[in-house]
Amino acid sequence: IIKIQEWLQKNYNQVISLKALAQRFDLSVRTFNRRFRNAAGKTPLQYLQEIRLEQAKSLLKHSNLSIAEIAYGIGYQDTSSFASLFKRTNSVTPKEYRHLVRTKLFNVDTE
Repeated sequence: IIKIQEWLQKNYNQVISLKALAQRFDLSVRTFNRRFRNAAGKTPLQYLQEIRLEQAKSLLKHSNLSIAEIAYGIGYQDTSSFASLFKRTNSVTPKEYRHLVRTKLFNVDTE
């Protein structure tokens, strides 16, 4: 499972089929899902989404890429589903998140 996690961390931006991933590591889909959940405490899809969303947060904070460019760059083909997932997970839209973190990042206390 650690090898699968490492592979996901290196390849999060690709289109990933969990069935193909299970086959890549010589496991049935059912066994793959069960073992991954037991080891990581979450499903492979949840783990992959966490990796992608953390990368998105970093890009929103440190780059000037558009939301669509970020979505595509982290492996989502549909910007609206990326934005919806981001909002559901972080309680703010990607645009709002960018504004919040950049305000904190560049707000200098003048005391």
